[in-house]
Formats: sequence, C-alpha cells, structure tokens
Amino acid sequence: MRAALFLSVKKSGLSIQSADFILQTLNALGLPLVLDKNIATETVLKKTASDKKFQAGNIRFVLLKEVGNAFVSADITKDDMLEAIQELRRPL
Repeated sequence: MRAALFLSVKKSGLSIQSADFILQTLNALGLPLVLDKNIATETVLKKTASDKKFQAGNIRFVLLKEVGNAFVSADITKDDMLEAIQELRRPL
C-alpha cells in the first residue's frame, strides 16, 4: 500500500497531504510499511511479475487520484517500480 501511495502521488496526482494521512493511518494500524532489508529488489520485481494485476508484460497498480477514487493503472514502468522499492526501504 505504501508503494501504491508513492506511485499515486507521482503518477496520478494524489496530494502529498492525502498520501501522508493514509500512511499515518496505516502506521497507526500497525501495518508493515518498511521493506525488510533482507528482501532483494529483484525478488520484489519477480513477485510483482507473478501478481494477478501483471498483464501482457505490463505492471498494473491500483492507484488513487484522491481518497476514495481508485483506478487500475497500466502506466507503471520498471523504473517507477525501482523508485517505489527505494521508497519502501526508507524509514518512516
């Protein structure tokens, strides 16, 4: 979910304030929001490629335009994924 928030800000115009609010909520619920340092980037990319949203060689992600307005985007590149993975490694 944290990666989706990062990509939503970058790709679909979700405000940073909305993303921060959702992130704080997820954190308050005790959800894991930082990628374990022992999980390799390549492992994340391979798992993403086996996800049901990966279709015809395209990475598809559920993004938010605003809170409550989600859509599936096929506009996510490998570079976007690499940036999102780096974001997941950053402590909150």
